[in-house]
Amino acid sequence: MWLQSLCEYLPEAAIVVLVCYGIFLFIRHLFELRCLPPGPYGLPWIGYIPAFGPSAFRQLDILHKSFGDVVCFKAFGNTVVVFNSYETLYEAAVVNRRKVGRWTLSVNDWLAQGHGISNYNTPRAVELRHALFRHLYGHEHMIAYLADRSENNKLTAPIRKEINGLIRELEDSKQTPIKVMPIIRRTIWKIMWRVVFGTMCEMENGEIEHILQQISCNNMENTMLQASQLLPKCILPTFKYFPYIQRFFNVDKLTERYKVIHCTMQREITKSMEAGLSPESLLYRFTEDDKLKLTPTELHRLAFELMAAGSDTSSLTLTWAFTYLAAHPEQFNDTVNTESMDAIHRYASVVPFGLPHIAQEAMTVAGFHIPRRAMLIFNLYAVHQKQLSTVWNVTPPIPFSLGARSCPGGRFANKLLLDIIQSVSNRFNIEAIKENNCPHPVPRGLTRGPAENYFVFHPKMAL
Repeated sequence: MWLQSLCEYLPEAAIVVLVCYGIFLFIRHLFELRCLPPGPYGLPWIGYIPAFGPSAFRQLDILHKSFGDVVCFKAFGNTVVVFNSYETLYEAAVVNRRKVGRWTLSVNDWLAQGHGISNYNTPRAVELRHALFRHLYGHEHMIAYLADRSENNKLTAPIRKEINGLIRELEDSKQTPIKVMPIIRRTIWKIMWRVVFGTMCEMENGEIEHILQQISCNNMENTMLQASQLLPKCILPTFKYFPYIQRFFNVDKLTERYKVIHCTMQREITKSMEAGLSPESLLYRFTEDDKLKLTPTELHRLAFELMAAGSDTSSLTLTWAFTYLAAHPEQFNDTVNTESMDAIHRYASVVPFGLPHIAQEAMTVAGFHIPRRAMLIFNLYAVHQKQLSTVWNVTPPIPFSLGARSCPGGRFANKLLLDIIQSVSNRFNIEAIKENNCPHPVPRGLTRGPAENYFVFHPKMAL
């Protein structure tokens, strides 16, 4: 009898429970909205449209000035939180490091096909990242290079050889305007090749310049704040079968350039693998790691990311460094030191917003509620601009970002950049050539293009 009565009232009870649960979720949502950082309102689901596309950089700067150090807005159903100061960025990336992971950009996922370490937050990506730290910085020659110990070091001599080659090309310009980017790219590429493959790069200079130009174009156009990067992953397979969808989302040119880069890199990597990897190479150490069990696809993708990302950002930083040296010659009467490099990194801000992160758990930053699965953007450019306007800087530059997802190659890149800039500064006074008084380019993508392209290198008088 009682069972029959229970069944009669069960539908009503279920409805009451569901209604109460819905009210609870709504109240919790309102509470979270009140605790979110300030920011602009946007269209339902679509979000704050001005923050998308080519004007994203300017819009984030406007939002920073309007709403402060932590800004929040909606984008295609996602909560986006931007940290604009060193203090808030440090609290998010370091204090809450276990709660922060990598946000997977949709277009990058489509291109990488699920492989690599820079765009993913999977356990395998984290494992590969840890292995990269271990094999890059645990090798005796890298340890010696970072410590400036050149005796019997098989890494220092090849790096010095490439730097000397760069100096000779600058001397051969005979104090006439020269476009430095192609020369810098070749130099960095050949050094990175030595580290990754352990051998001399046999690619033609023209081919190196072409592939790095394709990489640079993709990085400068492929912004994180565009509709295509926030598409649901289930839509991505349609790119393969419906090219017009690629064109609609402006992914077609990115895809074409990526195919050129990928095919060239795959050919060269396969050639090196067939010839036998050098025991001095980073890839060899990966293949000998029995615990890692690296697949051929993972090895190819790892080599691709190391060569592409490392060469492009380092080349851009050097070009910005030459602009800074030309504008502040009084700071470089003596040799370039750590303080000089800090100033150059602040001035360059080559990756102005880093790569996007994700809040793996809800957290609190600067008193604001940051919801789970929010996209986190670290405004490195704003941090560096504030540091440049401050006479005494108590916070360091963060060109390689902060926290558990900072650039793994940062230590090596900083040492290499210091060596190159020291060599150039010791030999030349630099003059930047303005092209029709063009202003500095406004960043549109993941990287920030060079301020100037042409320079004159005047040899310093020998003492």
